Amino acid sequence: MITIEGRAVLSRQDIHTTYGYATSALERWWSERDANGHPPAILLNRTMYWDQEAWEQWDHWRLNPESQGLAGRATLCKELGISVRTFDRLWRARATNGHPSFIRRLGRVMYWHHDQYVQWYRDLQPAEPQPRRGRPAGRRNDPAGYAYEGDPRLALARQVIADHPDARTTDLVQILQDRTHHTWARSTWMHILKSARQHPEG
Repeated sequence: MITIEGRAVLSRQDIHTTYGYATSALERWWSERDANGHPPAILLNRTMYWDQEAWEQWDHWRLNPESQGLAGRATLCKELGISVRTFDRLWRARATNGHPSFIRRLGRVMYWHHDQYVQWYRDLQPAEPQPRRGRPAGRRNDPAGYAYEGDPRLALARQVIADHPDARTTDLVQILQDRTHHTWARSTWMHILKSARQHPEG
């Protein structure tokens, strides 16, 4: 083990010998450094070295990723009460729903900033949904008003239509399901969209 500018540094062989990690694992972590935050290397005489303190701090984070304000999918799903399937749908729809980008990735596991993700998720949800107001779909002679009148889902559908005026109904349904975490069936959103188009103003 040597020092550079007064700081202890580690070669890959030093890390292998001192910490017992397989060389193949060390090479993989280095190759994935853009995603996992691996410390930068110092090249000396054609050998790469890493600052010992920086590397140990990174390795501590790698072993305890959620100790630095980050959270993985399993933790976020449990805390927010959503399924992995819903989480994955929200991630796939990130181009339209503003889903946060992951901060770090270890192998195939991604980690997000915990507080940022929780706030985004809460902001994504519409006001606490109340079941329909007015008359239900299909009861044409009911004096209570048009279908879903006063229902917050109708206001959300109107907004989505305004934001995506050229989108197909099936695409609008998908957006609405993503925003509300698939709380309601596709057929329900079809009825709500129909009412929103028939009654564009609340």
